[in-house]
Amino acid sequence: MLLLLSLLPIFSKSQQPEAKPVKGTNVIYIKNDKSAAENYEVAAKTLLDNGFYIEQKDADFKTLKTQPRKINKSTYLYFLNIRATDHQIVIQGQFKTGIELSIGGVKDPDNYEQIKFRNISGYKLAFKSMENAALLFSMPLVFGEI
Repeated sequence: MLLLLSLLPIFSKSQQPEAKPVKGTNVIYIKNDKSAAENYEVAAKTLLDNGFYIEQKDADFKTLKTQPRKINKSTYLYFLNIRATDHQIVIQGQFKTGIELSIGGVKDPDNYEQIKFRNISGYKLAFKSMENAALLFSMPLVFGEI
């Protein structure tokens, strides 16, 4: 029993917020002292002012989804899912290669994967794009895993 209790901090560590991204990080928290309504407005304005387009928005749940964007000079596309809450803006994302697969004449256009901090080319590019978007807010960032 003591052995299990002593291992608990090891197993719970991956869920703890981090100052820097670690392997598996899939969410960025932008910390501040604003209300959910203020954060929703700030998120929308910051995204629009920086060339993002909003594909979906829900003022009741304070969520935004951006239209897919190309990652630099790659074939990858990504979009962001943003949720505004009291004292933080939460950013997650999805990415895929811009190359559509066709098997037997059937295309799979929605083969997006969750953006995670990993040491694999596409994941690195996608995570860096998500992090760069978070840095546009000019507020403290905390990295985590959901």
